[in-house]
Amino acid sequence: MNELNESAHQWLMDKPAKQEKPILTMPEWIREWMMVRFQRHMNISNLKWNGRICSRIKKIIDKHVDNVIYCIPINGDNTQYQINYRDGSQYTMNLGEISCSCKLWGLSGIPCKHDICAINHQRADIEDYVHESYIVEVYRKSYAHTIKGINDYAIWGETAFIPLLSPTMGR
Repeated sequence: MNELNESAHQWLMDKPAKQEKPILTMPEWIREWMMVRFQRHMNISNLKWNGRICSRIKKIIDKHVDNVIYCIPINGDNTQYQINYRDGSQYTMNLGEISCSCKLWGLSGIPCKHDICAINHQRADIEDYVHESYIVEVYRKSYAHTIKGINDYAIWGETAFIPLLSPTMGR
């Protein structure tokens, strides 16, 4: 949701013409922007993503997999490992608790090279250890809701309510 807020703010700040719109028409601009954004994200996920996890996350994991050759796993038990890196550094990690002493896995939800080394040592699937928010089906569900279009206000019917009046100016 934070990404949505940031991109909406950036969209508004990049468009000086939108900043000059009256407060009553601004929600219409935002609604149209969200309609386009939701549809674009659904199209991307349906047309371009074939795997189980999102493509950007897959690229990050592939980069980590390339660095696994420099890691040596030492198995403490089925879930706890000490990973020795070729530069002499060592990291502890726990597959059961999804934690690594480098803290990257806990912060991002994407296994780091130390975690992938231990996952490969157990001959498990790396994608099983990726946070569920990066799974394509979960991503599609988040953008599955549609925002309906609205007719122009000139077409709207009359209501039984008294029309709102502008406030009177004064001190």
